[in-house]
Amino acid sequence: MNLPSVSHFSRLASPIAVAALIVIASCSDDPEPLALPQVNAISPTLGPINTPVTITGTNFSTVLGENKVTFNGKEAVVTIVSPTQLTATVPLSAWTGPVSVIVKDLAASNQPVFTVESPTPEVTEISPASGPTNTLVVITGTNFSTALADNKVTFKGKEAVIAVATATQLTVTVPMLAETGPVVVTVKGKTAANQPVFTVISIPVLTTSNVNTLTSITAAGGGNVTSDGGSPITSRGLCWSANPTPTIDDNKTADGTGTGAFTSSITGLTEGSVYYARAYATNSTGTAYGNEMTFTALVIGQVYAGGILGYVLQPGDPGYYAGEAHGIVVSFYTSPAWHWSPEAKTITGTKTALGTGKANTDRIVRSQVLEFPDNLAEFKNISAAQICFYVVQNGDYINWYLPSKDELNKLYINKDKLPDFTKDGRDYYWTSSEVSQNEAWIQSFTTGKQSTYSKTGEILFSPIRSF
Repeated sequence: MNLPSVSHFSRLASPIAVAALIVIASCSDDPEPLALPQVNAISPTLGPINTPVTITGTNFSTVLGENKVTFNGKEAVVTIVSPTQLTATVPLSAWTGPVSVIVKDLAASNQPVFTVESPTPEVTEISPASGPTNTLVVITGTNFSTALADNKVTFKGKEAVIAVATATQLTVTVPMLAETGPVVVTVKGKTAANQPVFTVISIPVLTTSNVNTLTSITAAGGGNVTSDGGSPITSRGLCWSANPTPTIDDNKTADGTGTGAFTSSITGLTEGSVYYARAYATNSTGTAYGNEMTFTALVIGQVYAGGILGYVLQPGDPGYYAGEAHGIVVSFYTSPAWHWSPEAKTITGTKTALGTGKANTDRIVRSQVLEFPDNLAEFKNISAAQICFYVVQNGDYINWYLPSKDELNKLYINKDKLPDFTKDGRDYYWTSSEVSQNEAWIQSFTTGKQSTYSKTGEILFSPIRSF
């Protein structure tokens, strides 16, 4: 058998060996592992949202979509890439925290911290700019936080409750006890430079003046508005009722607008009734009331000013003043019948009109000599006018006098409320009005007739005084 030579064998085996070597070589060529990204630094390390941040390192991808950057978990938009640098924008709603870089699902171990700075808020408008406490106010501006807790609003230092928050509007409630002053908005520790003023409107402040009864059916009072509460006073006056704590839903007067003192005239009272009165003032917030006053409508026949109320001056009467109570009180001085004068003597200048009795009495007294006897019963040589002038007094109430003809007639008109004038059959009474040397005017309280009578005659008299 002829064997091939070695050289011949080598020539035959060489292609197979080469193929084998190629297969072996091919099986041993595994791909190299991907390199982990490495973050060396970020710049800047702090800033507001939308700040571009440059991340320097290694093993970044040049394909945008293969790089992922997050700021404290919020994914950012990557805008520029290179193997050693990435540029990303701080995303909305980002918070201070680690910056994470992921390349082809491989995360860099180094995660530097980026501090998110809040932008300074800006306030452009508040609406409304005035109102009472608990008013809802919308604050318009920029750089507010949508998280309620990030925003703080104060009204002259009083913190308000925030109901709704968006990036451009805050809706808040004016706090209780707030005062007129600046509205301050703070977002994440930064305060807006513009601080518009909110005017807090409250109810007015006022007091009630004394209420004086003028007649049996009228009275006068008023009040003083010391503060309009931040809003113009649209109405003011006095309200009254037979029940305590009257309001404008009861009886009321209308006495103008604005602040300051005012007077009120009350009409339609019921004689002798007790009333309660308060001043009121109204602005856009509401109606406020002053302190409460109590008064009683005058009653002819009541005890008053040292005697019995006999007559209250009316408009047109001498001595009448609007807003003031004036009139006559009677003292039913117990005495026997008396003469007008112990002798026939002319007293020049006496008059008959309402308001002249005091001057008449003074004239009579000055014209007559008075001698005081030891026993009052012996006062026979003095006149009724002198008894009024010297004797009749009730405590601190002096200046009693004999009524004039018209003054006595006013008392007669009210005789049904002054029963002492006709008690025990009493009838005729002296006036201080002279007719002649021998006679003066008298009046019957039975018929009302006014007639003349001898000055030396003896009939009744009733001292009166003015108030």
